[in-house]
Amino acid sequence: MDDARAILRAAMNAVALERVVPKRLLRHGRILDFPGGSCALPEQVRVASVGKAAGPMLDGFLDVLGPDPRPTESLVVQGRDGLAPGHPATIVTAGHPEPDAGSFEAARRVLDLARQAERGSLFVLLVSGGGSAMLEQPIDPAIELHDLAAFYRTLVGCGAPIGDVNAVRKTLSAIKGGRLLRACSPATCLTLIVSDVPGDDPALVASGPTIPDPDAYTRAAAVVLEYSLVAAAHASIRPWLERLLSGERPPDYRRSMVETDSNVSVLLGSADVLEAARRAAEEHGYLACVDTLADEVPVDDAARGLLDRLDAHAAAHPGRRVALIADGEVLSRVTGPGVGGRNQAFVLRCVTRIAGRPRCVLSAGTDGIDGNSPAAGAVADGDTLARARTAGLDSEAAFLASDSHGFFDALGSTIVTGATGNNLRDLRVLLASPA
Repeated sequence: MDDARAILRAAMNAVALERVVPKRLLRHGRILDFPGGSCALPEQVRVASVGKAAGPMLDGFLDVLGPDPRPTESLVVQGRDGLAPGHPATIVTAGHPEPDAGSFEAARRVLDLARQAERGSLFVLLVSGGGSAMLEQPIDPAIELHDLAAFYRTLVGCGAPIGDVNAVRKTLSAIKGGRLLRACSPATCLTLIVSDVPGDDPALVASGPTIPDPDAYTRAAAVVLEYSLVAAAHASIRPWLERLLSGERPPDYRRSMVETDSNVSVLLGSADVLEAARRAAEEHGYLACVDTLADEVPVDDAARGLLDRLDAHAAAHPGRRVALIADGEVLSRVTGPGVGGRNQAFVLRCVTRIAGRPRCVLSAGTDGIDGNSPAAGAVADGDTLARARTAGLDSEAAFLASDSHGFFDALGSTIVTGATGNNLRDLRVLLASPA
């Protein structure tokens, strides 16, 4: 298990934003180059940084920007672990995984900042995962905060893929799905992204505040039906969902074009952390390959499929230590009152399958957070099941209770990193040694 932990540490160090941002944002006089494009730097620059990586993204951006021009105003929307008071930026602490009063305040401030942007100025949105909850203003003023938070809890736990979850969020929001872009018109808008979503689709990160998505309504209606979300919604949200299902749309939902120049660039994504982990595994003596087929797959299918592919990789290279590096977010429904998350649930489903074998499985959230637990993830090997039985632990009961954290914490097999200041896709490291 030590090798798996070391590979995770090396990969996270390689994609730390203080290393990455100066390499991917380059300034040449009054021109800022970013992956896939460039833009001019006018005298007036306003910056909002939102999400789990908000603080490091802003610091990196300001370092590249230098003293001239300094932002007219900068705003950070972050969770409880982030920039300390005293930072020159205005800091708003907002809720995650559910919106809170700070999320509403954050959306108000970001929208106000965008509306202050004038023609010939630049509005910069630095965005990372977690922004969907941290940045929220209901499109219907009748929607109450406690109802929205409860609905988010149901929505995130219903088992829908993140694209479906965010489609529903976009229809409920006055800032998501491109509505922030409309607010900053006619200024130039630059969106720089640290991606935690499938395929690094910019429209999914934080539910795409600066990326219009008129098709979100059709998709959201299908999701609401499939997962019976009207019945689960509290009073102030239910009428909005019923209007969504009836085909009613707000007047602006087809406004996919606005009078502003918009640039969008992904600074860091899944491929980066996968490659960093692959290199680290090779440096530890493993013949490593990368697998991206378990993204948004039910947790049991993901565990079975990745372990089968690890076995095939090992069989193709007899006598070698091999590694399978995978990313993505498995689908794990909440079925009990326990503590845990999808990463620990994934490792838990692997425990019986690797029992007694020279195998090791690690899965962790690159943000340092897994579900409602204090851990980033967990690690298990061929001895884990025997140790659990000796300790009186039942892996199946723990899974049904959604208490994967309780299971691994009792064995000392959780991975605790604290908030990493980054947020990419989950990372899985599967290792096999010769028998």
